[in-house]
Amino acid sequence: MKNNSVSLSTRGAFGLFKNSFKFMVILFSFALFLGSLSYGVFAATLDVCPSGCTYSSIQDAIDAANPGDTINVAAGTYTPFIVTGKNDLMIKSSNSAVIEGVQSVTTNYGDRDCVIFVEDSTNIVLDSLDIEGDG
Repeated sequence: MKNNSVSLSTRGAFGLFKNSFKFMVILFSFALFLGSLSYGVFAATLDVCPSGCTYSSIQDAIDAANPGDTINVAAGTYTPFIVTGKNDLMIKSSNSAVIEGVQSVTTNYGDRDCVIFVEDSTNIVLDSLDIEGDG
């Protein structure tokens, strides 16, 4: 007589759940890794100097910066700048970097004269910059 019974896998439902759980852990780890790439784990240092660097103005470096980046400003005199819509950015100098002059910026409170204007941004750090306005 022929045996027509069907045997269940020894893995059963738990084996399927166990493999799905491993897959979810791997997928979650990969998602965390991708998220860390875009949020400063591989933060860049952008160099600004009057000549010979990638950037000759602080504003150009700010425009190119991503969260977590550091902008190193070499000795020299630079024009005022605006930081808009940036997060977790450090602008620093180990030498005498001077920000000189005034720019007019239109705000919700009317036109304002300023040397540095920060808007819609968080955790912007200015370190060792000599900020000089007009008067």
